[in-house]
Amino acid sequence: MGRVAVVGAKDAVDEQLGIWARVRGAKLVGRAESLQELQNLLAETKVEVVEFAGEADGAALAAAAQAGAHIFIGSCPRSGEHELLQAARLCQQKGRVLQLPDTLRFCPEYELAREHVRNGAIGKPGVLRLRRGAVASAENADRCLFASLGWREFDWLRWTFGEVERVQANQVVHTDAATGQVLSYALVILKMRAGAIAQVELSWAESAEQSFFELTGDAGMLLHDSRESSPIRWSRGGAGGRADASAAGGWDSRLAGIDPPWKQRDNLIRHLAGEEAVRLNAEDWLRAMDIVQAARESAKTGQTVQLAEGGVAR
Repeated sequence: MGRVAVVGAKDAVDEQLGIWARVRGAKLVGRAESLQELQNLLAETKVEVVEFAGEADGAALAAAAQAGAHIFIGSCPRSGEHELLQAARLCQQKGRVLQLPDTLRFCPEYELAREHVRNGAIGKPGVLRLRRGAVASAENADRCLFASLGWREFDWLRWTFGEVERVQANQVVHTDAATGQVLSYALVILKMRAGAIAQVELSWAESAEQSFFELTGDAGMLLHDSRESSPIRWSRGGAGGRADASAAGGWDSRLAGIDPPWKQRDNLIRHLAGEEAVRLNAEDWLRAMDIVQAARESAKTGQTVQLAEGGVAR
């Protein structure tokens, strides 16, 4: 039984409690709206998982990590990157999990694409093209494009194709004088240690959120575009180098009805029960943030950044 406490304002907490109620093996043992309430709860009750619904300040994150709890960020955090990094390092030191929302590891299309890549659907990976776009906003002026949009793609690439060796990034930023909207575009080139090349486009200049990937290898290609009705298309190299394009049979039915927020929490509780490996941990997010930092540095200096063997940008 996973003992869960949820921290945050009442409206935000109520939304997350509805998800936890559907997770088999999860038991709510408390809720808190302030740092003091959280500290009291951690001192008086055995808590295995602390979920932060909405804002999670550095002190509250540190309190949960120091208490040895697994940390689950239930919605896009408003806490600073520095505070999250500190909490992740504490969790890593204590062998605890820290998870953020919107990871592609529980996104049906990306989860299934990884499965087929690992089963040889595209053969030896070659060029990997990914794109993520989001709506332009004045709020973006204070946010990092690489961290806000890119970490998910960087993490999924590591999960699917292995470690990243080198990072090259370019970024263009423009502020619309009339609306104050920040329009930003970046292209990040990742050299994977196993040999593949990944091109990741990030854009804060769209009218709606969108995602795309095109994964090519010496035996075929997987294609996904969120703007199309077919979740994933598969092309297999044919005679004379031609490609037979088709939708992979049965994939649509496998994607139906999947609930990523529930599945992510269910995976964590199953991990605590020893039933399955946790799919995302603190080290994974720290490695993704190493790539984020390398992309920032490359975009600033114009130079390629080499990642150390341990994944830390130098």
